[in-house]
Amino acid sequence: MVYLGKSEFGVFHGDNTNLIFQCRNLAEMLHAAGREKEAPEFESLAGEVEARLNALAWNGHFYTHWIAENSDYHPDVGVDMTTQVSLSNAYALNRGVSHDKCVAIIDTYRRIRREMPASSPGEFYGIYPPFQKNFTANVPGMVWEYVNGGVLTVVGGELALGAFEHGFESYGADILRRVKAIADRYRGYLPVTLRGAPVETPKRTFQQLSLKDSANASHGGSASGVPIWSSDANLNLADLPTGRQEFQGVPFDVLDPLQSPFRSCMVLSRQNPYPASLSVPVGAKAFSVYLLNAAAGRSATGMLLTLHYADGTSHTQDVEGRSWTFPADTRYATAGPRTQDTYRVAWKKSTAEQREAGVYATGIDNPHPEREIASLELSAGGAQSKWLVLAITLSSTPVFFAPYDDLSTGIPDGWTASVIYALIEGLAGGKDQGAAFSRTALSPRWESASVPSAEVTVRYPASTGYCSYKYRAGERRLDLEFTGSAENFAVEILLPPHRRAQTTRLNGRTVATTERQIEESRYFVLPTISHGVHRLEVDLA
Repeated sequence: MVYLGKSEFGVFHGDNTNLIFQCRNLAEMLHAAGREKEAPEFESLAGEVEARLNALAWNGHFYTHWIAENSDYHPDVGVDMTTQVSLSNAYALNRGVSHDKCVAIIDTYRRIRREMPASSPGEFYGIYPPFQKNFTANVPGMVWEYVNGGVLTVVGGELALGAFEHGFESYGADILRRVKAIADRYRGYLPVTLRGAPVETPKRTFQQLSLKDSANASHGGSASGVPIWSSDANLNLADLPTGRQEFQGVPFDVLDPLQSPFRSCMVLSRQNPYPASLSVPVGAKAFSVYLLNAAAGRSATGMLLTLHYADGTSHTQDVEGRSWTFPADTRYATAGPRTQDTYRVAWKKSTAEQREAGVYATGIDNPHPEREIASLELSAGGAQSKWLVLAITLSSTPVFFAPYDDLSTGIPDGWTASVIYALIEGLAGGKDQGAAFSRTALSPRWESASVPSAEVTVRYPASTGYCSYKYRAGERRLDLEFTGSAENFAVEILLPPHRRAQTTRLNGRTVATTERQIEESRYFVLPTISHGVHRLEVDLA
């Protein structure tokens, strides 16, 4: 939201590095299209913006996230913004930023890895350290979630590619290994956003309410004159544990349906023989209310909880009814954040017929925790609703369920294509430098991942453009067979540490090579090779 005359504005480096990069790309396209007279305008613009940006935002280690136009503006966001490393620094690595700056950025991320929380999935954060205040207007708006301290695999892909290109190949390979481990944890699914730090369970106290005087039905066996939740001998809740139980970190008192007066739960419905509403006395303050509950099948709608306060006011809130058959929650969902879960499967069972039944722990926040709650009124508003409530517990903190995992949210998962980008152009080293691989650069870096052999084919489905190679590395020899649709190939291969190319043969003929060094990494480089199928043999010394 922008308020004219009040809102403060500033410069964000990420959009600027992208503008610079795309201006240069546009100039290159204009040259290729024979429009050379137009290209200098964009080359000049790129240079001017880059010079101003470096003077303003480059701090010697990374690009400062945001710089206010008003030098006197110092917002209280709970963190020194000059120390924050935002995700666009990783993107800058692949936008033509000078090598010395890329080295500094990579060193910054390696420093973050050393100091980040021990349980963090990785150092490729949306921003680090995160805002501690005034970020809540953004959904989900929590610390260590989404771009505010969440770990983004899309950033990991950009960081890995930059590491491969700037002499930190082993670091790039390590990032890809860790990203693969994340996908393995999620059964082959690669989430784009993970929580950046563990969630601590809040210190809280609970108070279990008694339902003895409000219970009107049984959740177990039948008894004379007592309505029963389910009379199905194979699908019922008769074996639900009773007494003091803890489900999903919340204690509940569950009445025993086998003890007189055999009323162990509340069932609310607008259908006979159930009442449409029931009340439970409270006489206490609470930040949240937890229900051990479930609803009947497709009619799980219209559930209402009304908090009647001692001062005569009240608050009514919908409670999302969830079916007691085949109960499910977010355990196997592919979206977070888990810290916003308001319900969980508390208990379930399976029958011999592969049917399932169970109940939920559902949390409801109290909008007025400062007011004493006189009573809770539960009602079934829908004509077909049938609501089962087995126990009620008050809590001294807002609703909290310990996360099943570290999934966060906020960015479409398709953004993880940057990981494929890093795998293909970085580790495998297949890069299209023309159109449809008309000019192909091959820079296999399998040595950095200790991979002795690989077969790689990259192809555009919409064209015949492709490149393909087989790579094998031994103690004293490298072999590379390659082909593709290229008119010419530029080939260089990452050498093992302390090894040099002694003799190089291309298609059986000795060829001269040169060597390129970047940081501590060395590549042997071949002259430009024309189209065709080629076999390269390299003896190492």
